[in-house]
Amino acid sequence: MDETTENKQEKRFRVLLVDDDPQDSMFLKRAFDDFPDLIDVTAIFSGFDAINAIKSVDRDDPNLPHLIVLDLGLPGVSGEKVLQVKNSWTPALAVPLVIFTGRSEKDEFVEKVRKDPTVLVLHKPDSRGGYADAMQKMLRFAVKRHRRLAASKAA
Repeated sequence: MDETTENKQEKRFRVLLVDDDPQDSMFLKRAFDDFPDLIDVTAIFSGFDAINAIKSVDRDDPNLPHLIVLDLGLPGVSGEKVLQVKNSWTPALAVPLVIFTGRSEKDEFVEKVRKDPTVLVLHKPDSRGGYADAMQKMLRFAVKRHRRLAASKAA
């Protein structure tokens, strides 16, 4: 890989997508794929693999994602456990998190996590077009969180 390609990859926005539903993953990944030169999406299908991916990077690692999109209803290791690990792993603390779930608005865990300003909760859409809208909300949220972090570091 030449230096120009490496620089382009370093400047890409990296998304870690964790969802066991292949259809949801495919539709959301397709929405992100509208920006192939700007966004790299890594899809993971289990909570166990998500924890390994989160713990395998450190703060200076160029593979640290800029955004984590997490389904709560994962088999085996739940999305709640992945969130707990993410929040205890120092390099991942600054990574914005989107909970992308099919759970009810009234779900106790969803209500609790919705109060956290570092987390955006989005419900999975009923139509394919809804995935593009969700992707745009995710990116706006992530950019806003990164700007706030950069401003707090500069202060």
